[in-house]
Amino acid sequence: MPDDVRRMDYIKEYLSAYEAKLHLSNRLGLLDSAKLFELFAVRVCGIWFGQKFHNLNKKTANYPYVDLISEDETIYVQVSTALDASKKVKATLKKLRTCTQPPFSDIQRVVFFMLGDQNEVKDELGESTGRIPFSAEDDLVTVRAIAQRAVEDMDFQQALYDALYDEFTSIETISQSLSDVVAVSRDVGLAGIEYKINGEYEIDRSALVDNILQDGAKNVVVLGPAGCGKSALCRLLAEKETLVLYARAELLAEVTHLNQVWDLNLKKALAYLGEQRTLIFIDALEFISDCSPTKNRILEELYTVVNHFPYVSILVSCRSGDWSSFLTLESRFAIVPYEVGEITEEELSPLMERYPVLKQMHQSRCYSDLLRSPFYIDHIIRHQVDLDNIRDENEFRHYLWESVICLGSRAKSYGLTIETIEGTVEHLTLERAQKFLLGVHRREVSPNILHALLSENILRQQGDYVRLKYDIFEDICFEQYFDRAFEACRGQYQMFYQEVDSLGRCAYRRYQIWISNKLFVQENRDKFVYVLLFSDCIPPQWKRETEIGIVKSHYCDEMFAQYELELWQSGKWRGLLNTINLFAFEAQLRQNEDSRPQLLLRPTGKGCSCLIRLLRHEDRFHEAEYTEVMQLCGNYAAGEKKNDETSLAACEMAEFFYGLLWENCCQSGSFYDVVEKLAACLNVLYSLAEKSLVWIRDLWRKWVAEYLKKDRSESRKAEKLIEWTLQNPSASLIDNLGREMCALAEVYWVRKPIENQVWINDSLHREKLYGLSQNADDYHFRSPKSNLFLWALFRRDWIRGLTWTVDFVNKAVESFSRESPNEVVSVTLWFTDTNTSRPYLGSAHLWLAGIEETSAPLLLGDMIYLLRCAVLEQLEASYKKSPEDFREVAKILREYLFTHSNNIALLTIIEAIGMHFVQAFPGYALDLATGMELLHWDTLRYSKYSKNPVHTQLEQLLYVSIGMPFLEPRYPLDPICGIPLQSYVAQSYFQRGSAREKYEAILDYMYKKTPDDREHASDYLQIQKMDLRGATEISLGDGAVAFKPRLTGEAEKLVRENEQSELPVRHMESSVARYAKTVSMGSPDLDAAIKAIDEILNQMEKNPLRFQYQQALITVVASALTNPALSMEKREELCLLWLGEIGQIFSHDTYLGEISLTIALLKQLDTGVMGRAREGILLLILSCLLYDESDGNVRKLAQHIKNYLIQTPAVARMIFNTSVAIAKLHVYRKGMPEAPKEEGTNDEEYIRKYLFEGEPLTIESFHPEQYDVEMLCRSMGCGLSLDDPFFSIVVAGVLPFAAMERCPDGKRMDVYAQYEMVEFLRRELIHSPSEDAALSLLFEERNFSPYSKEIVDFYSEVLECFLCEFIDSHGDPVKRSQCKQRLLALEKKILAIIDVRFQKAMYPALTFSAMRHVGGDWSKVKVGYSYADKQFLNQQFSRYGKYHLKKLLRTIHQMHMDALLPEILPSLRDSLRDAIAEKYPYQDALDGLREVTLCAFLTYSDSIKGDQQLTEAYEELLQLLVGLNDPQSAVLLDEFRLH
Repeated sequence: MPDDVRRMDYIKEYLSAYEAKLHLSNRLGLLDSAKLFELFAVRVCGIWFGQKFHNLNKKTANYPYVDLISEDETIYVQVSTALDASKKVKATLKKLRTCTQPPFSDIQRVVFFMLGDQNEVKDELGESTGRIPFSAEDDLVTVRAIAQRAVEDMDFQQALYDALYDEFTSIETISQSLSDVVAVSRDVGLAGIEYKINGEYEIDRSALVDNILQDGAKNVVVLGPAGCGKSALCRLLAEKETLVLYARAELLAEVTHLNQVWDLNLKKALAYLGEQRTLIFIDALEFISDCSPTKNRILEELYTVVNHFPYVSILVSCRSGDWSSFLTLESRFAIVPYEVGEITEEELSPLMERYPVLKQMHQSRCYSDLLRSPFYIDHIIRHQVDLDNIRDENEFRHYLWESVICLGSRAKSYGLTIETIEGTVEHLTLERAQKFLLGVHRREVSPNILHALLSENILRQQGDYVRLKYDIFEDICFEQYFDRAFEACRGQYQMFYQEVDSLGRCAYRRYQIWISNKLFVQENRDKFVYVLLFSDCIPPQWKRETEIGIVKSHYCDEMFAQYELELWQSGKWRGLLNTINLFAFEAQLRQNEDSRPQLLLRPTGKGCSCLIRLLRHEDRFHEAEYTEVMQLCGNYAAGEKKNDETSLAACEMAEFFYGLLWENCCQSGSFYDVVEKLAACLNVLYSLAEKSLVWIRDLWRKWVAEYLKKDRSESRKAEKLIEWTLQNPSASLIDNLGREMCALAEVYWVRKPIENQVWINDSLHREKLYGLSQNADDYHFRSPKSNLFLWALFRRDWIRGLTWTVDFVNKAVESFSRESPNEVVSVTLWFTDTNTSRPYLGSAHLWLAGIEETSAPLLLGDMIYLLRCAVLEQLEASYKKSPEDFREVAKILREYLFTHSNNIALLTIIEAIGMHFVQAFPGYALDLATGMELLHWDTLRYSKYSKNPVHTQLEQLLYVSIGMPFLEPRYPLDPICGIPLQSYVAQSYFQRGSAREKYEAILDYMYKKTPDDREHASDYLQIQKMDLRGATEISLGDGAVAFKPRLTGEAEKLVRENEQSELPVRHMESSVARYAKTVSMGSPDLDAAIKAIDEILNQMEKNPLRFQYQQALITVVASALTNPALSMEKREELCLLWLGEIGQIFSHDTYLGEISLTIALLKQLDTGVMGRAREGILLLILSCLLYDESDGNVRKLAQHIKNYLIQTPAVARMIFNTSVAIAKLHVYRKGMPEAPKEEGTNDEEYIRKYLFEGEPLTIESFHPEQYDVEMLCRSMGCGLSLDDPFFSIVVAGVLPFAAMERCPDGKRMDVYAQYEMVEFLRRELIHSPSEDAALSLLFEERNFSPYSKEIVDFYSEVLECFLCEFIDSHGDPVKRSQCKQRLLALEKKILAIIDVRFQKAMYPALTFSAMRHVGGDWSKVKVGYSYADKQFLNQQFSRYGKYHLKKLLRTIHQMHMDALLPEILPSLRDSLRDAIAEKYPYQDALDGLREVTLCAFLTYSDSIKGDQQLTEAYEELLQLLVGLNDPQSAVLLDEFRLH
């Protein structure tokens, strides 16, 4: 049988029996058939259309109307098995035609992919589908069509056959492999994790398991100390899932590709699984934390793949101290950490009852910490430890070393000695740690010892490599090693530390653990810790490491108590205080609002608590620096573990220092720095509020009294402190003083009884009308969540927040109704349950409060928005726990809002609850529909979800015209509430029981109160839209139906009138669509274009809002003008039409045409248009260049004109000549006699002469004071360059005035005129064949003395161009090299400047630093740097970075620091070091340096450690920052050295 016949038979059989084929390949049943069908459609469409297709449901779950989209985003595909293709096509196109919501409103073509046999579909469907044309030949793909094309097109046949055959075999293979992996994961992986003590007792961790499951995070890491039961908890979580893929972490470091982990194409397997929940569990990441960089690469690949599958999650376990090695993954993939703590007394109690040995140990404090670890408890019970020979924890660890790890007496049974095993274990541990290996090759271990240790479960083998099974075993091994080295040194501590140093970087963490463990018992404290802490013979680095080990230990309290007097008298407490404030932290990562990672420092160890008590004893803290003491107390207060004694001591010290500092503030009389001075004290007190309640209440009473004083000078300090308090609400403050905080907020935001605040213009301040204060008017939070008081209040105590907010909003609205009675109406709601009515104050603005930013004062809007979010979250959580309790809480909440609100602003919360819980609580918000005003106002809320494109354009046009970026809405729209109140009510028609009864009662009530007459036709229409009782059912295909309400009376007439008025618009849209299709098919129909233009103009004449059709008009006109077949007469006519529309920009009228299309109009000069059309285009060019107002749209248009002029020097010359002539005339008009007027001349004459007729301009000598210098500056964009002699003379004459920002008459130059000169010089520096002319113009024969800030700013702004050029040339080595050479040429000019102050002010340009106006979102800019580029930057940064360090850091951020790191670390080190040494400003650059060092740590640690120069630079940079008392840098330095 020929190949083509065989292929065709297979194709026909496959397509006709697809479901059977699918079932056969997926016979194990693991895979999702619906997902397989979807992937099949994607692949076949890709072959059919010759481009990739993507599933739209990946962007938005259950994407409506269409299923697939092409890679070029021009083709949308609906995949269906419907038998009636004609009906399906009609129904879908009808839905799209009536949909006004993007992106559906923008769809121009839909293809239907039908897999069943279809009846014939006719082309006449096209006319009835409105804006989306349909052709059965082009837009319908069926099985028959696929088979036919396979016969005719052999390439298509081959590709289709390969795809179908590969799909079948791939599904079959993956189904089998996946089944095997799941079985092994369950029966071997999970089953191998010990989770019961002695194999029989399970510690109850169900609360934590339930918490993790309830939170539902996609990516979870379970953290905890060694031996706490992390893996056991993960096993419990994994056993809750059906599909689990398990792997030990070591496997990830061994493979080179993700698919090798499970010997499975993971991405394809997960795709085939579809919506089936799948868990991937990676156990014990700590074992690879110190391994090669591949451990992060494979993990990153795993998270990246899983990120595309919403039903797949990842669970990992890791030792807390090693998680910092993976922080970059936590940042990128939103991994949520959960801590497994030590065993609590409650968990220990039943264990002691079961195992008496544990009770015996518990009674002796010597073993207290052993009983907090499941690992130790398990070994105690399994090995039946004899406590008579073990006095404390250290001896127990030694017992584990000898009797467990080194086998003890069992060694003899293997023919071994303990000593030989000790040597082997030590070699395995040190070799692995020093070289950062997964394990040591088995050939390095004696076979007998290897057999013994594997048999006894001491070693774990992965392939040919072995290592100790537990991380605790390695800790104990290092402890034994350090003990022996310490004993061997015999007081020669340098010898001991030389031995420790020989271990390399791995020694740091193990040394700290060793020091911590030596704090267990007094004998070891005396023998080891005391000597190391108080000796002066220890190297400084190891002295610091010793202190770190002590203060981060959880066992240091007895040491502090034992050596308290020595610590104080010797002054060692000062070093410990500094070490605690810098190093006693654990790192935790979180994302900022701008998605940048931020390192949170969580206090760890007991050193902080111990030192606070030491300082508080006998008031010793009086001798300490208050900033260090408050930092210490603040660190303690931020921690999780506290005790009453320490908390009280911290509060007493904070109260003392607050009193001293407040007295100083009162004496100075200044209020500006009061917060800066007192914030540290208040932070401690607020974080520990439960210990200082009386003091805080008394303090706040004093503040309020001060704040309410009439004398503004006396009240400012209190005002600042109240403001700071509201922005720093600790959890303790909300929990213990929530009522008082609400009262404080009310005092701050409500107008004082005797208002002494100055309002600039009362009529502009709604806040005053609402009874709010100037503080509320100055409300400036970037987003609602930035108001930390409201955010914390509603989340920690939402019921208190609710009652306070209702009362606050009631008072505000009541005040507004008194002050502006005409803006508020009474809205009456009727309640069916009680047959009662209640009035509410209302307006459209109040209904939109918290939804639309401008509807109400921002304070009120934020309160309502945040309360609504908090209530919905609380109810969601309540519903998950208990649906019955949820309904009860929701009822009480609804009753409270309806009963206690005097206005409608907060009733939107009821609407939101109703829409969120349609099924859980049907009919919840129906009462709102009894207010006709609410039905109308709610259409305004709903309109936010389906914005009119014209309105959107107008909004964007407004932003551009005033020079503002387009901002995201303050209040994100809730997608669940994307229906109008009417639709919500109508849904109740389908409910049963009380909800349906209530629905009908409300409709009957509304009909009864609303007359069916012309005056109330609109109101009556709203009711009928909700009433589906007599609705007509319409089938939409695929089982979907729509209900069309029955309209009668005046409402019906109103709808028909509206439909009739829309017919001409629909006809016009059809004409435009028909022409657009001819363009898309490559054969534009000019007649269709002219017809479309005429119909658009006809609509514009009839409609007062004519501008809404401008975009369509200009688009069609531009398209027609590009057609060479267009006659000259018609061409000129269309040019004049376009000029008439675009000219409205200059009179500030609306112009919605696409400005970028203007190039088509300008190019008509090249076609030979004459007369008014040519003159109009030239005049448009001139007007744009010389425009002297601040309209962003004109400037946007001017940019396109400038680009055109550069390409047309003849036009550029005419424009410049005309500008110069007019500039001289304008000076005369301004009354400056230096420029005599030519007789009989005016603007029109010059324009005719030099612009229209193109006469040359001759000037014997140029004197800038005789011209309008601002106008000449604006003409710099004419397209000429410094190669033009006359133009160069003019530029040289005007430049000094532009640089000084002054005109010849001394008046300040217009900033936009000056910027034209800046923009021109930038272009000459970068884009001219040579930079010599521009550099000579800027620097030669220029006197920069005396120093002028204006000139510095001007030059800096000009030289910013090097930054943009350097970045933009990332893909062009020639341009990048040219940019470097030009910067070096600039460097020579700057170094030749005589004035040293001006010279240094120019140095930022030599580091590519942007100074003033280069803003925007740099994260979206594409960058790329070679190694040579980075070394060039290092050279420049090292030379000049120290002078302006903050600007250098901003430049690095703009260049994308992640792309520059880690190579630029040496120059940053040099810049900071030199700035400190030479006393240049650096304090304002510290935040930027912290960001760089964090990014380097998270992303490039492995790369840095692989290069000695980079390692030294990074550590020295961190050490410099540590020297400036930066704790983040201290923690990063410590963590960097640990791994």
